[in-house]
Amino acid sequence: MASILQGGKRPTAPAPRTAPADEHMPMQDGGGEATSHLISHGDGTHTTQHKDGSETHHEHIGHALMHLGAKHEGGMHHHTHHDGMGGGYTTHHAAHGGEPEGPHEHENLDSVRDGMSQFFGEEGREGSSGGKQSDGESEKDYE
Repeated sequence: MASILQGGKRPTAPAPRTAPADEHMPMQDGGGEATSHLISHGDGTHTTQHKDGSETHHEHIGHALMHLGAKHEGGMHHHTHHDGMGGGYTTHHAAHGGEPEGPHEHENLDSVRDGMSQFFGEEGREGSSGGKQSDGESEKDYE
């Protein structure tokens, strides 16, 4: 589709979403591929369209990426964006198939790291378990 500057039409509002992000994409016959499309609009917004018929409008690329991550694969997803001009950092995240959260604005990388530590549940335990944790309790590597 041609952009607005090339004589194309302004993007229309997406259809209402029919399936929440926590409904994972069904795999055909117990396997195969699940297909999604990410459409970037000229105004900086994005739309995700999925084979299951759901369609979602996103104000930020990070939100769209976290939606795709939650839709296609479980676990925890985190995205950080920097504008390249010293304007700070924008983060989004999604956990265990849930809805994406964000944008969260950060002035510096220390703030981004603190936010990631909170999101991934690693606050107060600096790598003693090699990044792995069972049942939410910190594992000791000392007596």
